[in-house]
Parts: sequence; C-alpha cells; structure tokens
Amino acid sequence: MAGYIVESKSEDGDEWKEVARTSDSLSVTVSCLLPAKTYSFRVRAVNIHGASEPSNASEPFILINTSPISIGTPKHVSLENGDAFKTRYYFPSKD
Repeated sequence: MAGYIVESKSEDGDEWKEVARTSDSLSVTVSCLLPAKTYSFRVRAVNIHGASEPSNASEPFILINTSPISIGTPKHVSLENGDAFKTRYYFPSKD
C-alpha cells in the first residue's frame, strides 16, 4: 500500500475533488472546508498499480462553524477497515 487519497464533494457540487493525500498516516488534515456547507467524503487506496475504486461516501454533514476557519484548525478524517469510514471534527474552543 502506497497511501490513501481523500476526496470530498459539497452538496451543491457535481464532482468529487481530491482534498488530501497521505502515505504514512491514517489521519489527514482537510483545510478547504467552508462554513455552512454540506460535505461528503470518500477514500481511495493507492498502490503501485494506481488508485482503487472509491469507498462508499460518508454520511453528509454540515460544517456548523459560521466563523472563518483558520488553516491551522485540524479537521480529521479517520479511516477504518473496509469501505466504511467516519468523520470526526475538532474546532477550537471559544474560551
């Protein structure tokens, strides 16, 4: 296995777009998400023969943070065995 490609699609988008690529981790940071938009994700495995077919898409979710998101704010996508993966998001506290 050479790595993974993470793709996203917004609810109003027609195409899946590559948003992250990793070769040494099952965690990536996606920094191109916009507040108040609905997104789905999917993953492709990559090896010497190329990229696999995509996984099933994640459940759609709405990014509810309405303030601008800094590039440094982590947004993690965790990969699991098989076609399924779940998304987890961490936002800075407003304290």
